[in-house]
Amino acid sequence: MSPTRCYMCNRFGHISTNCPNEETGLNCEQESHKKADCFPARVQLFTSEREKLKSGIAIFDPSLQAIQVYFSNNIVAVLVQVRKKNILIVSCYCPPKEDIAISLRDLENCITIQHDHVLITGDFNSKSPVWGGNIEDESGRQLLESILSKGLAIVNEDSIPTIDGAQGYSWFDITISNPNLHQSIFQWKVDIEPTCSDHNRISFTLYAEKIKIQHTLSFNCKNINISKLRTFLQREIGNRSLPPHADLDQEINSLINSITTA
Repeated sequence: MSPTRCYMCNRFGHISTNCPNEETGLNCEQESHKKADCFPARVQLFTSEREKLKSGIAIFDPSLQAIQVYFSNNIVAVLVQVRKKNILIVSCYCPPKEDIAISLRDLENCITIQHDHVLITGDFNSKSPVWGGNIEDESGRQLLESILSKGLAIVNEDSIPTIDGAQGYSWFDITISNPNLHQSIFQWKVDIEPTCSDHNRISFTLYAEKIKIQHTLSFNCKNINISKLRTFLQREIGNRSLPPHADLDQEINSLINSITTA
């Protein structure tokens, strides 16, 4: 008898139809046996072609309208528009007894689809110290070479193993993105809460676009007294030095305020 577990937030004690954790926007899953009837009707579910142990993307946020743009035995990909940016979201499962080159070719074809950002999550069954542990195998070498050749970035941070089961532990689950999107990924972590799998849950927050708010100051320069301006600035900032551990943003704002006051 297995415990009740939610497919939306992966926590125990409730099911996805009455999940209280509304902050979950979407899940990328690997080795999945789930079917559409496992989820509420409002959930958009996309899966790879493989009959069993599928890759999957489940979208819970109704405001995220997704279009499936690629699928193969090991990969499924959707385009999601967030703040007028098209994000290509890819879920990948590389079976341990299959040549990783098959999945890498699929990934290469997939990311040729036009997009602004790309986010790849997967169980790659590949080892490299770059994303965890201290061992590199041939699959890890090929995967890392592919990631670097495409100018992508590895999001994984120092963490507990992403897999911890009866057969040991490892870091097979990897998050990959383009560098610009990487800057908008926060709080990446491997959760320690038990799951019904030997894989631990990975979660992070994604801000698809940082909105810059600019305030433009305008000055009337016709009547500036250059002598007084020079004297004032010399007195206020002429002999100013930067402390060893200064907050640069604070120092810049202080200089701007001095110049504006002058």
